[in-house]
Amino acid sequence: DMAKLRSIYPARLFKKPTQAWFENAFRGGRITNGDLLFFGQLADFPFDEGQGVFKAGFSVSDSRFSFLKTWPSATDVKGRVEFSGRGMTAVIDSGELAGTQVISSSARIADLKNPVLQLESSSAGRLNEFILFGNSGPLKTLLRPALADVSGTGNARLDFSLGLPLKRPRDQNGEPVGRLIDGLSLDGNLFLKDNDASHARAQLDLDGLTGAIGFSERGVRVSSLNAHYLGQPVVISTDNRSRRNQRADKIVVNGALRAGDVLEHYKLPIARYVEGVSQWTISLDIAAQRKNPGQGIELIASSDLIGTRLNLPKPLAKSTSRMMPISLRSVVGRSNAASEWYLNVDDWLASRIVNDTDGLKSLAINLGGGSLNRKLDRGIRIDGSIDEIAIDGWISTVFEIIDSQPGSGPATKIIPISVDLLTSSMIAGVQSLGAAQLRANSDNDYINVAVDNPAIQGNLRYPREHWTKTKPVKARIAYAEKRVIDALTSNKLESSGKVKRLDPRELPPLELRVSEFLWGELNLRDVSLRGKPDLAGMQIEALGFATGTTQLIGEGYWRVTDPQSVNAELAGAQQTRLNLTLQSDDFGAGFRHMSLAKIMDDGEGRVNAYITWPDALYSPSLDTINGTMNFDVKRGRIIKIDPGAARLVGLFALQSIPRRLSLDFNDMVEDGLDFDTLQGNLELANGISNASAIQLNGPIGVIEVTGESNLLEQSFDQTITVLPRVSSALPLIGAITGGASGGVSALLAGGVLKAIGIDFDRIGLREYRLTGKWDTPLLEQSPYDPVRGY
Repeated sequence: DMAKLRSIYPARLFKKPTQAWFENAFRGGRITNGDLLFFGQLADFPFDEGQGVFKAGFSVSDSRFSFLKTWPSATDVKGRVEFSGRGMTAVIDSGELAGTQVISSSARIADLKNPVLQLESSSAGRLNEFILFGNSGPLKTLLRPALADVSGTGNARLDFSLGLPLKRPRDQNGEPVGRLIDGLSLDGNLFLKDNDASHARAQLDLDGLTGAIGFSERGVRVSSLNAHYLGQPVVISTDNRSRRNQRADKIVVNGALRAGDVLEHYKLPIARYVEGVSQWTISLDIAAQRKNPGQGIELIASSDLIGTRLNLPKPLAKSTSRMMPISLRSVVGRSNAASEWYLNVDDWLASRIVNDTDGLKSLAINLGGGSLNRKLDRGIRIDGSIDEIAIDGWISTVFEIIDSQPGSGPATKIIPISVDLLTSSMIAGVQSLGAAQLRANSDNDYINVAVDNPAIQGNLRYPREHWTKTKPVKARIAYAEKRVIDALTSNKLESSGKVKRLDPRELPPLELRVSEFLWGELNLRDVSLRGKPDLAGMQIEALGFATGTTQLIGEGYWRVTDPQSVNAELAGAQQTRLNLTLQSDDFGAGFRHMSLAKIMDDGEGRVNAYITWPDALYSPSLDTINGTMNFDVKRGRIIKIDPGAARLVGLFALQSIPRRLSLDFNDMVEDGLDFDTLQGNLELANGISNASAIQLNGPIGVIEVTGESNLLEQSFDQTITVLPRVSSALPLIGAITGGASGGVSALLAGGVLKAIGIDFDRIGLREYRLTGKWDTPLLEQSPYDPVRGY
């Protein structure tokens, strides 16, 4: 019986530490096949000087062997114990240790008087059992920093050798000093093949681990361990070093990884904007948590991002070929719920991202190489100075990031925002608007934005509780140019190739006012827009401007074409309709206030327009606008100065080519075209204006224009009919201007004048063809047609 061993072993060989170890080591089982060789004088035992021989041995079966008091015991042991002089060796041929199968194992003490235990063992079993073994017993001080929170699956093999003194050294007073573990020597290897392992706090999941993990009293060592991480092959190594007299264990993962997967894995909000594969290095520095496991593990991920595209606005926009060094750093696995990440990009962007259980808690960004000096408890803060920044892109991106966070949604109050940013180039769309200073802050109700730029200066207030749609977006712009709108609508394409537009259904009410708006040659004052969202889009309650004696008033809608999402082909399509009225007591003065080249003097009346286009309110285009215009203006003069887009009616070309007119009113045309009335209708369709009958009635007589003007090519294809005010034509002019006839063109087309015998030559009726470009028009008199009689 193994229990009786203590009554027969040679106690004279043992010191107290050896005796204690021996009594604890051999427990249970049977002793068989023992033998003893003793030769010499008992007084000389244990024959240190070779005076005799002492050898003893016995086999054990079904035994339990405990290497060390704090270790799990080996069970079902078969083996043999040998004594020779002062030395002892125990060899285990088979057994189980901590759930693993012992292949071979030995325990040796060379000098039982000064006992140092030497263990060598080889065993096979489940990886998770080996991990549990490394986290317990005397090895836990060495291995637990690396193995804490590690779990694994699959089979593995463990080989190790260990040396441990069984008694502590003593000082000059004979008192023990230090710990037994201080004298430990260890060398081992864990052999893996297609195993899976996870580090819970570091969120590191590795598949298909193949290779060897070495360990010693200096920690874990790995030189080339192959695995898969985030679906990509990686190589794992370790970097063990001392720092401040404390050993540091660093696990390093190298491989070509999808950058978006890395960022998404650690729940960083920009992951959705990243695509492509780059070389990454991910390291876990686990020294900091040695004394306090809840303190966390430092994780650093870095890459040059070659091979990765960043679908972010400038300056973070990046092609796959461009290098952009990036690093992510965090202490992961803290006991608290929040995670704090530091992101640095190429020494010019530093940011701190804090997530908690509710999603994004704070985002601090410094641009231009500065540092993050202040702690941000909650919200978004952006400051610094940078060469260029796509401001509209970042506004959309920040809002998308906020909306994409867990627990967020349409009914989420925007977190506080603070911005103080200088840029040499503020980019909207793909166009630069020049240098700008951007500031923003938030109060209880609004996000307040101020911009100072050559193309736009003013303030915007956006409601934080935007989902309620009770508080309007308020814009008070002191100065703006049309190029801001042109820039904002440039190159905004989704991956589908469709233009990306704001969804009017998601906007709060609008109250926009621009004190001065420069639209090409137009200089508009007091421009205002008021809108209210509905289920289909936004109702435009008021749109207009007031300049001197001239005002534009209008209303309409801006809608999603398919608000119920019935037709997939209409996804994202929008429609805008406006009903506009331009009215004035003095159009001439009004045009001058708008800084237009002179078009006319005097003139009172109104112009009505009913137009639509298949796009957002802020994206009209000449080639897609459809609708009608009608005008009724009295007592004015068309002036011979380049009128720009007014040339869509051929009347405005007459004063530039008066010598082509073969009548006696050249001087009047030279000075300007006076009129008593100017009336007519235009139809607009995809860049073409079609005049059914534009009629000018004045001292010169009656002039009518029909035909087309191409607004895109800026060309004419019109017919101009002139009925001069001569005595023989006065009755006819009176009938025409009275409205009974429908105009000269109608009378001619119907053959009425010819039927009643009107002499066209006597009344001076002429017809001209107007063709060519707006800048170089060609006016030619139509050849005589005997059929029509003129």
